Amino acid sequence: MEKKQIFKVRERFPCISDLQKRATKKVPHFSMEYLECGTGREETVEANLRAFADIKLEPRFLAGHVCPDVKTRVFEQDFELPIGIAPVGMASLVWPGAELRLAELARLSGIPFCMSSLAAETMESIASECGSFGWFQLYPTRDRNIRDVMIDQASALGFKALVLTVDVPIPSVRERQKRAGLSVPPRKGLAFWLSIVSKPVWAISTLLRGEPRFLTLEKYVPKDKMRNQSQFFAEELGGTLDWNYVAEIRARWKGPIVMKGVLSPADAKQAVLSGVDAVWVSNHGGRQFDAAPSSLEQLPIIRSAVGNELPVFVDGGVRSGLDVMRAIHQGADFVFLGRPFIYGVAADVKHGAQEALNILKRDLENAMIQCGCRSVKDVRDLIQRGVSGGKGRQWAS
Repeated sequence: MEKKQIFKVRERFPCISDLQKRATKKVPHFSMEYLECGTGREETVEANLRAFADIKLEPRFLAGHVCPDVKTRVFEQDFELPIGIAPVGMASLVWPGAELRLAELARLSGIPFCMSSLAAETMESIASECGSFGWFQLYPTRDRNIRDVMIDQASALGFKALVLTVDVPIPSVRERQKRAGLSVPPRKGLAFWLSIVSKPVWAISTLLRGEPRFLTLEKYVPKDKMRNQSQFFAEELGGTLDWNYVAEIRARWKGPIVMKGVLSPADAKQAVLSGVDAVWVSNHGGRQFDAAPSSLEQLPIIRSAVGNELPVFVDGGVRSGLDVMRAIHQGADFVFLGRPFIYGVAADVKHGAQEALNILKRDLENAMIQCGCRSVKDVRDLIQRGVSGGKGRQWAS
């Protein structure tokens, strides 16, 4: 019976966009707007998606039998794929229990799960679910005591890497969220209730689990600000970060540190000097600054800036295994996705997230076979055709 259900899921959702369409039908409008929106005119969201189509790779059809090895090693740990689950704050607003589902998927599939500071779960519950595949994402707080307590807790719970998000100096304006009436706690007017009633499965699931809350951070919120937590977080999580702050984190956290949100080659070079262990090229999914370049566009530039001194990760606009391959070709050691995995959980709570990963893996392996690539290393040496042209990576080897 279980195999039959899995087969049905595979037949219903042949690609990530099918999971997205199904999720949209099951999730209230305000929740889906929260997940999908960018900032401003959302030009950066669109740029992230478009950038992949510009990367054309030369196929090699006479390579004989090709069985791609997609295993990857980062931070002295082996992973089954060069794919990770990116942090998505308050993912349980989109589907109740989403973070726990994805943490479990990471453990069972041998890929990293990056827990958001703004998760709707506790650090303890996520750590127990994801085992040795958990990373913790940290926003730099103004209150250094909050920061230090969170760092120490993440270390004690066994999170393997600390992901320092650097691209939120101030909260962005997300117009679609405002138009959808989204707030935390939610304003429960007529539009809210109509949206809830139209999505009964989501409503019942939320009722059973309880209203989503910032369970990781809310214990730091003063009692007089509990009714306006979003304002407290906006004040606490922005405008603090500089290289001295990074040095303080480096001194406290003994494991690998990943700097997430790097788009400037100058910042990437300084990151090497600051002692971080990897840089993560990201524009926050197009949610922070609408004049930012696409992540994929900046990826080879950042790779060239750091050379082979650090691993380089990327997210933003990845919707297929072919996109993963393109990102690796452009210089990524690891490729992270956020929205696609949330689509999976919302589309089919039991099998959807796993199917999202299956789609990505099948597509990646297919693309590698088309190009005669037996390993991730082979992907980096492919001939590029099309917009940029030329051979392989345009960065130091």
